[in-house]
Amino acid sequence: NSSGFPSDGSAGDIIIKAQTGAIDGNNLVAVGGGVINVNGQNNAAGGKINISFASGNVTLALASSNGGPTAGTSDAGVGGGINITTGNGYINITTITSAGGSQSTAPTNVGGRGGDINLNASQDIVATTVNASGGLSTTGGKGGDVTINASNLIQINGIFSTGGEATMWPRNGGSVFVHATTAINVTTIDTQGGQDINNGDNSGSGANAGTVLVSL
Repeated sequence: NSSGFPSDGSAGDIIIKAQTGAIDGNNLVAVGGGVINVNGQNNAAGGKINISFASGNVTLALASSNGGPTAGTSDAGVGGGINITTGNGYINITTITSAGGSQSTAPTNVGGRGGDINLNASQDIVATTVNASGGLSTTGGKGGDVTINASNLIQINGIFSTGGEATMWPRNGGSVFVHATTAINVTTIDTQGGQDINNGDNSGSGANAGTVLVSL
């Protein structure tokens, strides 16, 4: 856990690299700290999570590099991004999230951009949720891009990279690219653009959905 909570600090990075290795545990967390009712600059970005094995499996309940939220006059933190690659092994993580933080009160600030998520395995990739969505604010955060490649099976309940909703300027959803050699079983892919949740301000309509490409 390298999180920045509860200050406005950015989380540290988590970097694991080995020729042969294995991760079998609960949580890898690099979440940016939240700023609550504090004026000034928020640098509460999520930290990067980078795991690279030439051979080995990755099993976790949670991998999170979310950006920190804020309720002051500062921008919310961006997602740090998650990159996991194993050349000879599988990835089995219940929740993978690098969402941008939300900014809920100030009239001019920005929700955090979702961090990019890249998953690559020579065997299966199994998850319940993969989330790179942008945060809510006056200006929403853009969704991060999600790329998932497996030489065998991909089984994921939901992949989300929505653009952040906004009271004035919503942002686009991120792109999702999914490729497997054997089979793909994904229940939901959501890259919708953020909605303008204040329809009476004449600032414009909702944003665009991101590109989705699924291939075998």
